[in-house]
Formats: sequence, C-alpha cells, structure tokens
Amino acid sequence: METLNCLLSGLIHLLGPVLVLYLWRKKTGAKVYPALVALAAAFFIFFAAGVVRSGFITDKDSFVVKCIKNAVLYGVFEEGGKFLVMRFALSEYITRKESVPYGVGHGCFENLTAGLACLQLIGQGTASPYILGMTTLSFVEGTLYDFAAAVILYYGIANKKSGLILPLVMLFHALSNIAGNLFILSVSIPLRLILTTAGCIIAHRLWKAIDEPHFGDS
Repeated sequence: METLNCLLSGLIHLLGPVLVLYLWRKKTGAKVYPALVALAAAFFIFFAAGVVRSGFITDKDSFVVKCIKNAVLYGVFEEGGKFLVMRFALSEYITRKESVPYGVGHGCFENLTAGLACLQLIGQGTASPYILGMTTLSFVEGTLYDFAAAVILYYGIANKKSGLILPLVMLFHALSNIAGNLFILSVSIPLRLILTTAGCIIAHRLWKAIDEPHFGDS
C-alpha cells in the first residue's frame, strides 16, 4: 500500500498540472504557451533565490527567523519574477485567460520536485501513511494559490496598478509560506486554506474588473 500511495502521490504532482492546463484550455481556449514560458522562467527564479538564500540564512538564526526570511525571500523572488516575465516577455501573448496557465506553469516547478521526491520514497519504508491525502490536499491548495496569485498580478499589469498590487501579492506569498512553515500541521493547513480561499475570492472579483481593451478578451 505504501508503494502505491507513493506512486499515486508522485503522479498527482507530475501529471496534475498537465490535466489542469488541458481542462482550462478546453474550457476557455487559452493558449498553453505562457505555461511553458513560466516553467522555464521558474528554473532561473528558484535558482537565483536559492543562491541568495545560501548567503542570507546563517546557522545562528532561530527556526522562526529562518522561516520568516525564507517566506519573504521567496515571496519577493517568485512574485517579482512572475511580474517581470508577464509584463515584459509575454505582454503581447497573454490575456487574463492565459494568466491562469502562467500561474500553473510556474507552480509546475515545485510540483516536479515534489513529484520526484514522492517517487524516490518507493520501497524506502519511510513514507507517511497520510502521504496520498496530504499530497492531494497540497496539490489542490497549491494550484488554487497559483490561479489566484497570477490573476491578481495580471490585474495589476492590465490596469496599470502594479505599484500597489505587486507588493501585496509578495506579502500574500510570504504570509502563505509563514503559515505553512511556522506551525504544526493542524494549524498550518487551516491557515493556508483560509489564505488561499481569500486569495481566490479576491482574484475572482478582480478577474471581472480586468481592463484589457487592447487584447479584445471577453
């Protein structure tokens, strides 16, 4: 059973984003190209964040300080990287419909590493008995977060409000990371779900308010 759970957990992370992109494209007709660009850009974004992190966190830092530094650091790098690519590399190819694939494509990097980690647990006898349930919950919550953050960022770009929206999304990302790292699972999971739900509600409202007449998106 452990082997099956690890296998299914790995496949959820590896194939889940592909299924999400397929269903979104089928529903909206959105292009998948931005997702591929996002995945490629994520390799550079996470590499740069990792390099900075290696010299930013010391052994003398407490666990709480390390978590806060990680949260803020990755909030700035990830959301800042998304903004730069969406604003300057994809400005002619992305509409609000493509902002969702872009978010999923960025999240594919983390899903790739998580999926491979799950597959490596096969036969090791060290996997949690709850790995499948936790993986499913993590994938769903993470995908919804990717949806929300990308749509909110795109709202800022399309409506020329990035000076306000970008710092807020960075803060949102940092708070989500803090919620996921600072507390025991019984506390961190509900906190992340609350934050992601709030982000999705905001993203849904902003989706309807996005002004992009130059794209002609309906």
